[in-house]
Amino acid sequence: MSFLNPLFLIGISIVSIPIIIHLLSRKKPKKIDFSYLKFIEIASRRAIKKFRLRQYLLLLIRCLIIILLSLIFAKPVIRYVSASKDLETILLLDNSYSMDYYKNGKVRLDIAKETIKKTISLLKPYEKITFFSFSDKLIPVVKNPTIDRQIILSELDNIKITYNKTDAFNAITEAVKYFKNTNNEVRIILFSDFAKNGWRDNTDLTNSQNKIIGIDVGENEPENYTVAKVDTINNDITFTISNFSEFDKKLLASLYIDGKKYKNMFFDTNSYKESILTFNLKNLSNGIHKCYLESEPDKLGIDNKNFFAFNFHDKPKILLVDGNPQFSEFKGEIYFLRTAMSEDAIVKVINYDQFDNEPLNNYSIIFLCNVAELNRNNVVRLNDFTLKGNNLIFFLGDKINLANYNSNIASLLPCELNSIVTGGELSANLGLFENVDVLKNIQINKRFILNPKESSETLLKFTDNTPFLIRGKNNVYVYAISSNLSYSDIPVKPLFPILVKQLLGYFSSKEVLTKNIIVGKPFTESLEPNISSIIFPDGKIVKTSVNYFDTPGIYEIKFKNNRSNFISVNLDIASAESDLRKISIVDLKKSLGKTFIGRISADKYFEKNIKKILYGSEISKLLILLLLLLFILETILANPRKE
Repeated sequence: MSFLNPLFLIGISIVSIPIIIHLLSRKKPKKIDFSYLKFIEIASRRAIKKFRLRQYLLLLIRCLIIILLSLIFAKPVIRYVSASKDLETILLLDNSYSMDYYKNGKVRLDIAKETIKKTISLLKPYEKITFFSFSDKLIPVVKNPTIDRQIILSELDNIKITYNKTDAFNAITEAVKYFKNTNNEVRIILFSDFAKNGWRDNTDLTNSQNKIIGIDVGENEPENYTVAKVDTINNDITFTISNFSEFDKKLLASLYIDGKKYKNMFFDTNSYKESILTFNLKNLSNGIHKCYLESEPDKLGIDNKNFFAFNFHDKPKILLVDGNPQFSEFKGEIYFLRTAMSEDAIVKVINYDQFDNEPLNNYSIIFLCNVAELNRNNVVRLNDFTLKGNNLIFFLGDKINLANYNSNIASLLPCELNSIVTGGELSANLGLFENVDVLKNIQINKRFILNPKESSETLLKFTDNTPFLIRGKNNVYVYAISSNLSYSDIPVKPLFPILVKQLLGYFSSKEVLTKNIIVGKPFTESLEPNISSIIFPDGKIVKTSVNYFDTPGIYEIKFKNNRSNFISVNLDIASAESDLRKISIVDLKKSLGKTFIGRISADKYFEKNIKKILYGSEISKLLILLLLLLFILETILANPRKE
């Protein structure tokens, strides 16, 4: 407690006057002769007790009246924070994406800005202010303490919503570090929606000497719906929508592909639960598509979209050419291949005798299995086939004419075919398989030694470091074994279907890779020297490295070899920033301890309440009321009813 007019406290010393008067006004008893006093003595004892009690009460009341009069003129004030002129005020403004929520026709950030302006107008002219914005990181806006209000106000208008989550504890601890070398007292005024997701850190501020005042611009019962995530497997897409409200709702969402609406769908969402819907994409061209799912408008529109780059590939059309047909299909060259890819591709099987008349433009992948040799015309046809970006795979065998392959077909092959050797063991460091157990108990009877060309790439190896599978720049692949059981038992092992499907997946994704990252997270790939440029969602082209992406959308990473990767950047929905339920006062006090002064709502009573907390509450009115009660009581006791 402090006093606005402390000189009037001298008046408290006057309280001694009623006491002195009381002592001096005591009358000496008179002696009167009387014959019989027994009944008078009994009556006088009762009367004297009542009289003395009333006199002492009057004395106490009159003393209190004098004390109250002195206090009323001294104007006592109850203060919640220091009133020192050395006090420095830190303004912390939450600009995380939850502050984009609409409240009474305005977004929370704008309400917070208006509230900051009111707060600044109430501060004393000599009080120094620093100003920071924060989300999951603290951004100094005006970091040097200043009394110039215009600097604060001009910078305030430039604060924009970010796409980041909230971390209030980090903001408080980092802001205080700017003042660790000063002895001045620090008062923190934090403007936020106080959603509980922003107070998840376990930082203990209970022992801090700074005082924290919270200004709440949030709502007690917010309603929000968000597209939580998108998962893609082959051409199947799974969407997850979260309902962050107290009510169940049937929610409309729209899928956009390459800027055009592809499909509307409804989600039956339950209160504070996820709703999941999966469907298969059809009738799209093969290749990359820029997509997003958008839920129907709500009060927080910033989290209604989820972006994803989708590499659509319909079932490839594959031609299997059998160079050594057998009466028993099981012993043939293509039986195991066709079985392994039957569900993932549209497959046609022919003998090599039929190959001359087969149009190749109907296919994207051709397997030549133990084809003895190729004539010049077919070599030209296959070369044109690969130049169009299609894929050609050779499985070798006993029918192979090494001289023909190393001379007439050399322009196609990524390697030179050498001798045939017996035995071999696959390397466990293939990199294609999460479970290396599929490589165990495999018997290699014989295999070709492949000598890679400089321009080729060895995808899989044997333990002696010789190639098992080689890829050329012209999309031609060569296996060191046959596709049947004559060279190994791989076709009947779990490895074979995995190997084939991995290869098909490699064909469909080798030109375009997609990746998902959270907005604001480091993008380390930008340091790769082969990157030529980065195309932003708005079409802007950047030829320098980018440390992170601060806006959701799909970014195209272009390489010097004309290859492109696509980065889908989205909000950190997993952080629960979209869950706008408030943290309770009890939990705030538990975390902030004595540093926490209170949380004030940014409503019509805000100025009155913030002024009370900043500069205290004058209690003169309460004292005047108490004084009136004492005057009434004194009057009653001083003029007792006559019985």
